[in-house]
Amino acid sequence: MAKPRSFKSALDDAAKHQYPLSILLGNGFSRAFSNEFGYETLRSVAKMPDLTVSKDKLFQQAGTDDFETVMRNLQQSADLLKLYEPHNTALGRALRADALVVRDGLVETLIAIHPPAAQKIEDEKYQAARKFLSPFKRIFTINYDLLLYWTVLRRYLSPPSVVVKDGFGRTGQGSLTWSQPSRADEQEIFYLHGAMHLYVEDHRLRKIQVPRGQMVERLRSNLEAGRYPLVVTEGSSLDKQLRIERSAYLTYCRKRLARSAGALFIHGMAMSDNDHHILDAITRSRIEAIYIGLHGCPSVACATIRAKAQELARNRKAKGGRTLRVQFYDSGTASVWG
Repeated sequence: MAKPRSFKSALDDAAKHQYPLSILLGNGFSRAFSNEFGYETLRSVAKMPDLTVSKDKLFQQAGTDDFETVMRNLQQSADLLKLYEPHNTALGRALRADALVVRDGLVETLIAIHPPAAQKIEDEKYQAARKFLSPFKRIFTINYDLLLYWTVLRRYLSPPSVVVKDGFGRTGQGSLTWSQPSRADEQEIFYLHGAMHLYVEDHRLRKIQVPRGQMVERLRSNLEAGRYPLVVTEGSSLDKQLRIERSAYLTYCRKRLARSAGALFIHGMAMSDNDHHILDAITRSRIEAIYIGLHGCPSVACATIRAKAQELARNRKAKGGRTLRVQFYDSGTASVWG
C-alpha cells in the first residue's frame, strides 16, 4: 500500500491541477491541539450523575469511547423495546432520557476541558494553525469546540489571509445574528454540526461575542440559563440529518458542501458511518479531488479510511457523477498547531 504523501506535497499537487481549495475538519484538528479533545479523555472527564446506570458500564457495554455511538445504542434500544415490549414505557423513557444525559454531558465536558479564554493559547500555536488554514477558501468543520473560531479571529497574526466570514452580522439590537447569504462569497466558514458558541434565541441563530475573550464563562452561564448551544450530537447519521433539516443554518451549510467544486482536503475525520450524510454531500458535489489526512499508518483505522474513500469514489461513479481523484497525505506533516 502506497505511503501517504506529505501535506505540502498534497497542496502542490492540488496547485498543479489549479483546483480551488476547501477543507473539512474533523476531531483530529482539535486533538492535535490537545489530546484532551480525544474521546477517551472526554469520557473519563465527563460527569453524568443523572444516568440510570453507571457511566463506565454504559460505555464499556458499547465497546467505545464515542459519545455518539453510545447515544445511538440507547436510542436504538428504546426503539427495539417499543417493538418487542410496547407496554414497557418506563424503561423506554429511561433509555431516551439517558441518551439526552450523554448528549448534555458531551457539551459540558467540552466546556470543562477548554482553555478558559482565547488569550490562554500561545500566539505561536495560533500562527501555526493559521498557516495550515491559509490555503483554503472555504472551511467546513464538524467540530463543536471554539478552537477554529478563536484561530480565525487572530487576524493581527501572520499569515493574515485566513478566511473569516461566517455569515453572522449585527442586528439593530447589536446581536450577532446569522442570515442566509444572498451571494456565495458572503460566507466562507461552515459549522456543519453547529458549534458551542452558536445558540437560538427568538427563533434566530445568534453567535456569542464577549469582551476579553471570556467565552467559556459565558457558555457556562448559557447552560445554567437553559440556553443549549446549536450542536448536532445525535448518534446515527439519519438522526443527524433529521436534526440538520430542522435548522435553516445547518441545512444551508450542508448544501454549500454539496455544491462545492475543486479539491477538498479532509483532515482529522474518521469517515465513520455516523457521518454518512457528510460523505453523501461530497458524493453529490462537483468536487474533483479529495486529499485525506491519515494518522498513525499502518493501522486498522487507516485501512478503514482508505476503504471508505475508495467506496465514496465508486458511489460517485455509479451515480453517473464525474471521476473523483482520491489522494492521501500524512496528517502529522501538516503541523497544525506547530
